[in-house]
Amino acid sequence: MIDKKHTVYIATVGSSIEPVQRGILYSAPDIAYLLYGSNSKLKERNPELVAKKVKENAKPFGLSRCHLREINAFSLESVMTEFIGIWQKHTNDRIIANMTGGTNIMASACLLAGFTASAEVIYVKELQEGEEIPIDEQVIVLPTPSIPLTGLSEEQQEILRLLLKETEAGTTLLQKANSKIADQMKVTPQTISHHLKRMEKKALIRREKDGRELTVELTPSGLLFARMLEKSSE
Repeated sequence: MIDKKHTVYIATVGSSIEPVQRGILYSAPDIAYLLYGSNSKLKERNPELVAKKVKENAKPFGLSRCHLREINAFSLESVMTEFIGIWQKHTNDRIIANMTGGTNIMASACLLAGFTASAEVIYVKELQEGEEIPIDEQVIVLPTPSIPLTGLSEEQQEILRLLLKETEAGTTLLQKANSKIADQMKVTPQTISHHLKRMEKKALIRREKDGRELTVELTPSGLLFARMLEKSSE
């Protein structure tokens, strides 16, 4: 097993600097990535300015590097894609993801990407005025189930890649999935059915059966896994 080299902190940034900085205090990271939205709807909150202030304050926290990343705050895929890029650079590091700031979509994407990449996902509780409690009590570590890429068989990984090709081609649903995937992988439809059932239990796909015809769709988690597999094979 490869030892973890660094602690990497990823935070979604909203209108408040406090939860981002308290997450840094809790995580004690070497490297930080701050994801902020630049959408015009967020102009009054100015998350970019918040991210810049955190970066300015980075040295006292012991950070060697603090990166700002602009994302679409209302796009699940935009946040997850950025997360994948960071994960790809730090596959041997400990990753802590703070989902407290930003839009609900940013938080959801951070949570989904976090457990898929086997990161530790945290939420920082808002303190009442004058309230002082230890940092460990301010931070909630979410019990996210991790499904590491190594937990998927080679066949299941290949199925995800094939489904991703359908998605990128503009088709979100693959009809007659058993036979089509079986033909491409040169195995029996029964073998594919076995793998698809296991993948559905892992919430990577949705299956819908109409008589003998099976339709399969990637879930957001399955799409993220597929993109990670695509990145790791480049």
